[in-house]
Amino acid sequence: MHDVHDSPAWRDLTGLFSTARHLVFGIYIDWFNPFTNKIAGKHASCGAIVLYCLNLPPHLHYLPENTFIVGLTPPPNAPDMITISHIIEPLIDSVLKYATPPGQHLPTFRHPAGVWFQIKVAPLISDIEASHKAGGFMAHAATLFCSFCLCTADQIEELNLQSWPLRQCAQVRDQAQVWLNTATKSGHKAQAQSTGVRWTPLHHLPYWDPVKHVLLGYMHNWQEGVLKHQLRVLWAIGPQEGSQNTGQAIDEEEQWTETDVSESASELDELHREAAEAEAAPLHQNPSFSSQHSGRSSMLSGTPTQDEPHPYAFDMQDERPPTNLGEPSHGKLKAHEYLTLFSCIFPLIIPEFWHSETMTNLQHQHLQSFHHLVAATNILSSFKTSNASADEYTGHYIQYRQSIQALFPHVHSKPNHHYAMHNGALLKYWGPLPPLSEFAGERMNGMLQKIKTNWRFRDLDLTMLRQMSHRG
Repeated sequence: MHDVHDSPAWRDLTGLFSTARHLVFGIYIDWFNPFTNKIAGKHASCGAIVLYCLNLPPHLHYLPENTFIVGLTPPPNAPDMITISHIIEPLIDSVLKYATPPGQHLPTFRHPAGVWFQIKVAPLISDIEASHKAGGFMAHAATLFCSFCLCTADQIEELNLQSWPLRQCAQVRDQAQVWLNTATKSGHKAQAQSTGVRWTPLHHLPYWDPVKHVLLGYMHNWQEGVLKHQLRVLWAIGPQEGSQNTGQAIDEEEQWTETDVSESASELDELHREAAEAEAAPLHQNPSFSSQHSGRSSMLSGTPTQDEPHPYAFDMQDERPPTNLGEPSHGKLKAHEYLTLFSCIFPLIIPEFWHSETMTNLQHQHLQSFHHLVAATNILSSFKTSNASADEYTGHYIQYRQSIQALFPHVHSKPNHHYAMHNGALLKYWGPLPPLSEFAGERMNGMLQKIKTNWRFRDLDLTMLRQMSHRG
């Protein structure tokens, strides 16, 4: 599988006899601080809801002229589960008109009398916080915290995948309906705590699978989750964030708060730079939203065999981690820098330290652990995959987790480590994950953050939508 078009998910969504009028849109949801961290005392949240037409060729999915900004979540606070449900419900109601065959009769340029269109919305693309809120699941701190299985928080170190009870579509939809039919807040809370499931308007869609159609954010889960944890916590390189040896399965770094909605100033500068480059380029030359980010993994872990460059190709000189890595002054690393370190830089350096004829057993264990992490990273970051590759990823990742449990017994796993156990199943169902990652949406957030709003709370969302519509 080289793209979502080769995947079982695509066949399930479009059917065996799909046409160009069977459209599938991925939905991206995330929020950001429109005031940025540089504006002292200004803390707000404004979120983008975006549709990407997945029928287009991969290199056209995320072009600005091909994306549809459905709306923005209103400031000043990040939406909770109830709020996000109210916000996306009008979108779901509109899409429902096109959901069932034969769809909706619409005029087009070549067919002014009208033709029939059928539209489906899937998958949900976002980080874990947004996907759990919009997808109808509980947060990190819940007992039943996973949207893919029924493992509880005290089973976060469990590595036997075959023993895990997986969530099923019909059961989740039934549990969500029970939650919706419950009349009291206390009843809602009790139902959600016992099942880990809440209602979302996405359940109105007859084809919606709340388990299979919610993607695990590759960028946040792996690059800014698993790889960051290895560098910052296990190897203690760079400034430490949160508590790491508290004995708690959930630490401060992964707790959700309404004020934890802003990107770092350094990452914001990068987003602004890339947005400016995209805006300055001619329309037909505009890079895709993910070209500066998602494609980085293609160059690190394999490219297509054709002579033409991959649609997500990038300039390798843009991929340099900080020269002062290891010193507190290097600040926060970006997601693609974690990938560069663990795919290109560290594999060249670390074996020189740990591999020798006189290496100790401990050095050998560390080297093996690192090997499994890099192998899993390369498979997960590739722009092609297969069932065999997915099984290979799972094998390497389980061995990696076994090794860190033995080497770092006092450092407890995070929810991200558990979620990543499900990446093998996602690879088998959706195909390669980088083209369906959050990078495109993060870049959209950077463009929205750049829009001048005069720092007015009430007019933030309206101003941003007007500006983006004028650009379109």
